[in-house]
Amino acid sequence: MEGAGLATTQISLVREHTETIVPSRALWVSFPLGRPFGVPEDAGFQTRVLRAALELLDQESGPVLTEFDEDIPEPTAPSSEGWACPIDLPQPTADETDAEANLLREISSLQPWHELSRNRRNRTTVGASGLEPESAATFVAGFLHEVPGSAAGALPIEEAFKLSVEDLKSFYSEAITAQPGNATPEDIQSWLWNETVLGEILLVLHQRFRNGPHAELAALAEYALVPRAVLEARKLERPSRPRWHTPQQ
Repeated sequence: MEGAGLATTQISLVREHTETIVPSRALWVSFPLGRPFGVPEDAGFQTRVLRAALELLDQESGPVLTEFDEDIPEPTAPSSEGWACPIDLPQPTADETDAEANLLREISSLQPWHELSRNRRNRTTVGASGLEPESAATFVAGFLHEVPGSAAGALPIEEAFKLSVEDLKSFYSEAITAQPGNATPEDIQSWLWNETVLGEILLVLHQRFRNGPHAELAALAEYALVPRAVLEARKLERPSRPRWHTPQQ
């Protein structure tokens, strides 16, 4: 289409995928998967996203990737009514000595709910890393002490870490949605980052990677480890916002 003279633009939910595909123009939004325009019934916000994507057509050539400069709006109080979360999880702690043990206990508490979720849906998105949740947890928690020299298999260490984290996030999300009530994506995000050991570990690793010598892990922390809204709420350093970014060919 571009070769025929028809300019194209798109909205991206996963920045790394867009940087790999290298489309002519893309607007990256830091929203939950499945919500490229934000929350339902917010026409003003959705219009701003759409306009930002269409404004990229003013760029005569690419590839061009820019970031939408707003986070998804916080849900109103009624949206989370009726959601129950009765799981008794270990309290997150800054003590890294027991982090792995607490994480494994947390996963054990969630396992019956995840099995219920998987049986109801007859599917799961957990498994990209090739590790069971307990093994993925041990691998991720190990980064609190040192960055391993290599990962199991042929994957680079940062890719193995990323896939393990994605599996754990999926495991937690699928488990918690088996709970009674109607949990919104915002409920799940708040619970994961404010009430779980996994969230606390990833927040620690975010800061450590950003300030560490491993360039690939630093880039992962920059864009894909912790949502920007969570960092802002915790008053932690937020990811940078380059106005324009041209991916490598």
